[in-house]
Amino acid sequence: MKLTKDHFTSSWKQGLIEGFISKIHAEELLRSCQDNTFFLRFTESMEPRKAPNQLWKGSISIIWVQT
Repeated sequence: MKLTKDHFTSSWKQGLIEGFISKIHAEELLRSCQDNTFFLRFTESMEPRKAPNQLWKGSISIIWVQT
């Protein structure tokens, strides 16, 4: 939440950020969007890292419309 508060508050208030959605919901929303529309979506799960100084790793999924 700190990342959202520190860097995305303005975009969130403008409605540019959907919120926390599943991969399936993101794909459903994109079906009705114009070409070249995309989402950056944080993964829903995290897994432990191997390095001792990094406890968790996650990733960002990029999903876009191209027909």
